[in-house]
Formats: sequence, structure tokens, C-alpha cells
Amino acid sequence: MYSIFRYTVLYLLISTYALSNTTDSLRYELEKTSTDTLKVILLNKLAYEYIPIKNDSTLFFVEQALNIIQHMDNTNTIWKNNYKAKLYTHLGAFHQHRSDVSTALNFYFNALKLYETTGNLSGLLTLYEKIGLSYSDLANYEKSLVYYFKALKLYDKYKITDGKASILGNIGTVYAEQSNFPKALEYFFSSLKINEELNNKAGIAICYTNIGVLYKSQFYFDKALDYYSKALRINEELNFKREMAIIIGNMANIYAEQLKTEEAMKFYLRALEINKEINNKRGFSHIMGNIGSLYVDLNDYSKAIPYLEEALKISGEIGNKYLISIWQSSLGEVYTKSKRYKDAEHFLIKSLQITNQIGALSIKERNEKLLSTIYSETGKHKLAYEHYKNYILIRDSLKNEENAKKQIRQQMQYEYNKKQAADSILFAKEKKIKETEIAHQNAVIKAKKNQQYILLGSLVLFLLFIGFIFKRINIIRNQKKIIEKQKFFVEQKQKEILDSIYYAKRIQECVLPNKTTLDKKIKSLKK
Repeated sequence: MYSIFRYTVLYLLISTYALSNTTDSLRYELEKTSTDTLKVILLNKLAYEYIPIKNDSTLFFVEQALNIIQHMDNTNTIWKNNYKAKLYTHLGAFHQHRSDVSTALNFYFNALKLYETTGNLSGLLTLYEKIGLSYSDLANYEKSLVYYFKALKLYDKYKITDGKASILGNIGTVYAEQSNFPKALEYFFSSLKINEELNNKAGIAICYTNIGVLYKSQFYFDKALDYYSKALRINEELNFKREMAIIIGNMANIYAEQLKTEEAMKFYLRALEINKEINNKRGFSHIMGNIGSLYVDLNDYSKAIPYLEEALKISGEIGNKYLISIWQSSLGEVYTKSKRYKDAEHFLIKSLQITNQIGALSIKERNEKLLSTIYSETGKHKLAYEHYKNYILIRDSLKNEENAKKQIRQQMQYEYNKKQAADSILFAKEKKIKETEIAHQNAVIKAKKNQQYILLGSLVLFLLFIGFIFKRINIIRNQKKIIEKQKFFVEQKQKEILDSIYYAKRIQECVLPNKTTLDKKIKSLKK
């Protein structure tokens, strides 16, 4: 029984490109402007926008911009070098997007030299990441880490958060490819923490995917599916098709491992359709090879071979040695089982040459065992013995590695538990903070209510006081009216009395003679 190889995709946090609706307006502005500086800026933007498009518009815009810069005499050298570096970076991305990684690297290094002369921090960070990604695509993990750590050093030096999660995730990916799973998990969780703090949904989904890959590699299928499902929901919400294809393909691998053939095939075909739609060659190669491996599981070799051959062809086009060695080894297995020994030997030797270069022991073990079987069946016993010895040596080495993996699984479980504990502590802290905030809010609400009650009470008292004053004024007014009425009555009575007195006096004066007359009369009587 030979092991079946399925390629599970680790998720690199690469920059994505999408054609925006601004291209028409950029072209319109370009036609109107006569300023060389503005022309270069607009051409640079257009070159970036067209990177994912199948035509060569990016090359056309970059060539125009570089030509203008070359003939600009009176422009700041730093500005010119920065824009030349941006344009070279677009050329690198253009070729990397089309799986021509070697050409992409040449342009990236040209851009890097220019950014080093200008000291452009943003440009250096972008280039370090893109070069790291390119070396990772070529399975040159040592160089990949060199450039990732250069970027990480700058992020830490200048205390930059935006973009750091991407680098941490990519470092984790390299460690995972090197089977250093505890280290990989440590970097993935660090990346996840930053993305959660920034509420970066796309970044969170990438971290979930990579953590799922690690758990799958250690046969924690339930944990892996849980993380994949969370990642898939986010990417469906964001409509990120490339990412959806990766996750669906990885979920299909788990179902295949669990011998859920129908479920696995359904997910493989769904991933294949998405990769074909977005023209993702690497993703297409993964899924084609994995479908071929599924047919090998089912002993349907006639169906397995076309898928594996197509996967090998595409892997050769994009230059991924690891994938090439996997699909060559898988074809060697199919041809061995079909007793087509010459074809099997051809593919197995080619795969063995690559595995000797990149150190992929699991694939090498299978190649040595299959070659030993072929040479034994064809009477080449000396060669059969040599390859069998090699197989035993690698198998024992992998057994030791398997024992180490058990320790790794324990360490990964520890890391997972630590993360869960950290999340619990964080949750408790957040809960305490929220409770404090709620208590503070309740106190504020209570104080406001008390203020309202005091205000309302004061208003009521004020209204009562106004009412009392108003009532007193009315009483005083009524009393004043009574007094005035009484005064008028007294005055009237007084007038009547005076009038009577005056009247009696006048009567008296009319009856009696006046004083002078009386005096005269009295005097006459005395005589």
C-alpha cells in the first residue's frame, strides 16, 4: 500500500488586484493633461489597475511612463527613482500574477535598488514582502525568510501595525512548509491577534485558513474543518473567489482523507470551477492533481492519469518544484500499479532528482519504495536492493520524525490551549471593562434622572410659588376694592353730615338777625 499525496494549500497574505471603475476616468485625465509629472502619476495608476487583466496593458502603460521619466531633465531625482521603482514593482507583479516568478524577481530587485537609494520605507516594505513571496513560490524558504524578517525588522523599528500581520502570516507559512508546525502556529496566532484588533476580515480569514492547514497536517480534522468553515464564511461575504477556491480545495482534501469520496469530489469540482473562472494556474494545478489522487484511491487509474498529467504540466509552467515532484511521484505510482514499469521509472527518477534538491523526505520515501518494486519486478535485483535500502533509511528517519510529530502535536495542543486561555482572559477582561462601563453608564443615567427630578421639583415649587403670589395679589386687589368702597361710603356720609350742618347754619342765619343788628338792639334797650 502506497501513500497518496494531496496538496493542501497554505495561504500567503499576498496583495490582491482588482480592476476598479476608475480606469475610464484615469484615461480621460491622461488625454487632457500636458504635464509630464501628472502623466507619469496617471500611467502608474493605470499600470497597477491592469495587472490582473489578461492583456498587456500594464506593460504598455509602464513603458510609456518610463519613457517620459527618461526625458524629464529638471525633475527631482528622488521623485524619478521612486516612480521608476513603483513601475518596476508593477512589472514584477504582472509577471508573478502570470506565474513567471523568475522574471518577477528580476523586476523586484531593480525596484529594490532604487528604493534603497531613496530610502522609501513604504516601497522597501512592499518589495521585501513581494520578494519573500516569490522565493516561497520557488520553494526557496531560506531566502524567503531572509526578506520577510527584513520587513518585520522595519515594522518593529518604526512601530508600524498596518501590514505587519501579513508578514507574520507569511513567516508562519514558510515554517509550516518546513514542517515546523509549533513555530508556524505561533506566527499565525500573532497575525490573527493583529487582524482581530484591526477588524480586518480578510486577514482574519487568511489566518483561519492557515491554522486549519496546520491542524489538518496533524490529523485534527474536526478543528481543521472548523477553522476552514469560519474562513469560508468570511470570504463568501467578501466575494474573494481565489480564497474561496483555496479553502474549498482544502476541505475536499479532508473529506478524501476521511474516505468521504462523494463529498470530496463535490468540493474539488467546485474549487476547480472557481480556479478556472479566475485563471488561477497554481490553484488549478492543486485541484487537478488532488482529483487525480482521489481516483488513485478508487483504483480508477484511467481517470487518474489525465488529471495528474494536467497538474504536472501546469506545475511545470509555473516552476513550482515541490508540486512537480508530487505529481511526478503520483504518476509513477499509477504506472507502477498498472504495470507500465518503463513509464513509472521515468517519472519516479525525475521526482527523485527534485526531492534530493529540496529535501522532501515523504515524497522521496515513496519514490525509493516504488523504484525498488519496479526493479524487483523487472529482474534488476541489485538496483532493487539499493533503492530498498534507501527506502528503509528514509522510513526510519521519518519514524523518528513521526515521534517528533507526536511531540509537535502535543505542543500544538498546548499552543491552542494557551490561545484559548488567552482568549478567555481577554474575554474576562473585556467583560469586566464592559461591566464597569455599564455601571458607569447606569450611574450617569441615575444622576441625570436625579437632576431631572430636582429640576421637575423646582419647577413645581416655582409654579406653586407663582400661584401663591398670584393669589395674594388677587386678595390684596379685592381688599383694596373693599377699602376704597368703604372709604367712598365714609366720604359720602361725611359729606351728607357736613351738608346738613351747612344747611342748618343757613336756616339759622335766615331766622336770626345778624350780630351787628343784635348789638345795636341791646345797646338801645340799655338806654
